[in-house]
Amino acid sequence: MNEFPLMTLEELCSAVHGVCIGSRTGRFYSVCTDSRNAVRGALFVPLMGEFQDGHNYISGAVKNGAAVVLVDENHREMVERGISEKHLPEDVSYVIVKNTLKGLQDAAAGYLKKFPGLKKIGITGSCGKTTTKEIFASVFSVKYDVVMTEGNLNSETGLPLSVFNVRDNHQVGIFEAGMNRVGEIRELAEVLKPDIAVITNIGTAHIGILGTRDKIAEEKKSIFSFFNEKSIGIIPEADDYYEFLKTGVPGKILSFGDGNLREISRVNSLGLKGTEIIFKTGDRALLSIPGYYNYLNALAAITAGFECGLTVKEVAEGINSVKPLFGRSQVFEGSVEKNGINLNVTVVQDCYNANPVSLKAGLSLCDSADWNGKRLYVVGAMMELGADSYQAHYAALQNLADSKGDLIFLFGKEFKKPFDDFKPAGSRFFYFEDMEDLIAGVKSGLENNSLIFIKGSRAMALERIGESLGLVKESAGV
Repeated sequence: MNEFPLMTLEELCSAVHGVCIGSRTGRFYSVCTDSRNAVRGALFVPLMGEFQDGHNYISGAVKNGAAVVLVDENHREMVERGISEKHLPEDVSYVIVKNTLKGLQDAAAGYLKKFPGLKKIGITGSCGKTTTKEIFASVFSVKYDVVMTEGNLNSETGLPLSVFNVRDNHQVGIFEAGMNRVGEIRELAEVLKPDIAVITNIGTAHIGILGTRDKIAEEKKSIFSFFNEKSIGIIPEADDYYEFLKTGVPGKILSFGDGNLREISRVNSLGLKGTEIIFKTGDRALLSIPGYYNYLNALAAITAGFECGLTVKEVAEGINSVKPLFGRSQVFEGSVEKNGINLNVTVVQDCYNANPVSLKAGLSLCDSADWNGKRLYVVGAMMELGADSYQAHYAALQNLADSKGDLIFLFGKEFKKPFDDFKPAGSRFFYFEDMEDLIAGVKSGLENNSLIFIKGSRAMALERIGESLGLVKESAGV
């Protein structure tokens, strides 16, 4: 338990516009939305889901030690009855709010007000948010004490929960903002009220939810909703929504892109080993995450770093410290036994998420690699594309047909009809719906010095391929 409470009951009630019943002395030291994670002195926030009502788990949360509970006003009578009938302890503080999700967000916003000196950075975009966040954290950590979103906790609940990790010693907070519905980015911006906000790109991820790229651009731009004249927006200069993103935004707008940073003299692509950045001062940095798209993510962090007073040496040190995350542009080298012979194999594992833009970028990376062995491209279905799913998967087949892949393995039913209609020429393409069959197919196609590119949405769990071949030791929980 933290030595000091995160908020007093008075501060919480003020932030969430709530009314307290039960104990008037409650304080909390941690926050959770899962009753199983409640510990002594926790704030439990029961959420209303499509199939679950978190209020049904209040009793379990307080048994585990929760000292404060947010309660939807529609459940007030239930809680009052529980207290009077001794089903719920009266020494717990129950704070009644209109909506517990909004209450969680308001509580997080109120908590952030306790840290007026914290420089808050928000990152959103269609692709690369989590990787960009990690690069930002690596760069800013050279000079500042940084707190950031854990993993990819970037949702309507994840970002507010991450906010409660801020402490007095932190100087910079870096938070990722994702979306699964219209209006979510604005809600997260209202919680964070970022001093600096970054949009990595405008792609087609979640187009099944929003319908068009125009709507996606509008949603992403809403991260600037609470800007003032001191705020800083950082946007991609090569994006076709560049003019739209910068128009009408208060504060200062900076762009990042290839060649627009005067501090950089030269950039060398090292293929699968990453990108070397040479500064005009002579300082060098190696971004060990391969791919031009990751270099652009690094440019966003470099732009922000210079704007916030970091030196070239500090920025270079931060870039040198960047490490790839699970399922995002990871490169593994090892050997696979086949028919009694050990084959040298390299895996590019980029299977944490997938959409048409990131797939095309991954294909470009592997096609451009200087490789004298066979290339095996394993592509899983792309989720959340809605009515665009068929066309997106058909276009993916066209891109794959134009690629340098010697063998192309497709996985997932979303590829079935596009594959049947596409009728790819030759014998390079193979379609699978069973993981064991897919793994067997990949192994049968291996030769010495093979390159395996693995790309697909998280639901496909394509990391199982590298694990089954004994090449990748990490699991999805990393």
